[in-house]
Amino acid sequence: MSKYISLLKVFLKSTETMKNKNKKSLISLVVLLIIGMLPLVKNIIDIINKGYDALSLINQQGIIVSLGLSFVSVMIFFFGSFYILNSFYFSESIESILYLPLKQSQILGAKFTLVVIYQYIIQGVFALPLIIVYGIKANEGIIYYIYSLIIFLINPIVPLVIASIIVMFIMKFSNTFKNKDRIKTFSGILLFIIILPLTMYIQKLAQKGISPKEFQNLVKGSSGFNLDVISNLFLSSKFASLSLINSKNISGILNLAVFILINLLFIALFTWVGEKLYFKGVIGISAVSSKRKRLNKKEIEKLSLKKSKLRAYVEKEIKLIFRTPPYVLNGVISGVILPVIFIGSMIFGGDMKDIIPSISGNLYDSGMVSFIFIISLGIFLFLGAMNPLSSTGVSREGSSIYLNKYMPVNYETILMSKVISSFIIEGITTLIWIIPVFIVLKLPITISLSILLISIVTIIFSNLIGTVIDLNFPKLNWDNEQEAIKKNLNPFINLFLSIIIGGIIIYSSYKFNLDSLYTFIYIFSIILILDIVVYFLLKTKGQKLFESIK
Repeated sequence: MSKYISLLKVFLKSTETMKNKNKKSLISLVVLLIIGMLPLVKNIIDIINKGYDALSLINQQGIIVSLGLSFVSVMIFFFGSFYILNSFYFSESIESILYLPLKQSQILGAKFTLVVIYQYIIQGVFALPLIIVYGIKANEGIIYYIYSLIIFLINPIVPLVIASIIVMFIMKFSNTFKNKDRIKTFSGILLFIIILPLTMYIQKLAQKGISPKEFQNLVKGSSGFNLDVISNLFLSSKFASLSLINSKNISGILNLAVFILINLLFIALFTWVGEKLYFKGVIGISAVSSKRKRLNKKEIEKLSLKKSKLRAYVEKEIKLIFRTPPYVLNGVISGVILPVIFIGSMIFGGDMKDIIPSISGNLYDSGMVSFIFIISLGIFLFLGAMNPLSSTGVSREGSSIYLNKYMPVNYETILMSKVISSFIIEGITTLIWIIPVFIVLKLPITISLSILLISIVTIIFSNLIGTVIDLNFPKLNWDNEQEAIKKNLNPFINLFLSIIIGGIIIYSSYKFNLDSLYTFIYIFSIILILDIVVYFLLKTKGQKLFESIK
């Protein structure tokens, strides 16, 4: 047991959050994460409230607990599957641990416990509102909350054991997934695909609301939704919900005992299967395979073509971004996902249904067009600052940044390659979502082109100022790429400055009360001037800052 606990402590200390020595940065990130989750939690609370009130009319309010805990188990299963894959097979030190004098059960137990701990975050978002709201509305006593705490701590075990067995079985018999960069990118994209519709659907339910009749039809099965199938997806969730619903009588403690027994049996099953499958699948996981290809004369000539230094560095930066999963997920995919979530939430929330006709019907009104230009500036500044590619470009060099100083390339070329590469990626991701918006809003060509021009100068500004910020506060001491981009405060500094600058421009545009043409000229000119100023700042002071980095 002592070796298991010691190994668990090592795993916890080696995670990105625990390795972050800057406590203020860690606290800031946690606070921002909590603030970002508040709208989702509020929507969940609204759904639980409405569901309880509707089901209480037919004395079936306990079903909200059964359905809620089953939903939480499903979420843990999906999210846990990807975390298990990365933690069990693709962590940096996994193979070195295998040679230590440790039992298989100790390594498996420590790894599994680490995954369980991280799943408490998901439970905190989805299960705590359920437990608290139901407890208050049902006027439950202290026993209910004691049962809730026990269930909260144990509930992730069954879905994670099932997910672990599936992952171990796949990794035992498959060599396809042994490229960890690809699997990390794939799993991250898949998580985005899962989260996006789920977030939109929850927001739709919370804003639209569900009538008591709809909830009653849900319970009776007349809506075509089989509640029994959902509530029995994970057997442990059924007994957990019965324990909470009957916490005031003997049935509650009996169901809790069955719940605990089921989880103990699943732990035994996990240990047995793990010893049969895990180590056969993890040995040699870090081995790298390569493909040999014979090049013909044309291919050799193509690879040997002389390129400008700037182009070569830009291509190097883009290839590095797309070959590194954290950069792809946080810099490329998020550049598409964030706007889609923003726009999709309005569509599913019903706001867009009122906005679209009013915008489309007033496109010949100068005030409406001016409003569109002002809002566009705010959106592009916000999304440009939120994309961390430019504000981590120098930080991504890490401890190898000194190699650039030995290259026969001036510092301006190196810095501009970072600006241009991030601009190209952000520009492409912007086009992916902005063109459908133009089509939906039925914007005329002139207005669309004007917005595109505003987007170009704004994205240039975000990338220039982001690079300047990163030169002043580079984060070069990191152990893996994820720290360089996710544990870096430079994107937040960029966002803070962008909010201030955008606020000043938007406020002045509003106060001047210009018509649409002059509003466009004013916004475009101000941002273009800022681009020129920051470019010269990067060209002069930026090179000195880069030279001073050691």
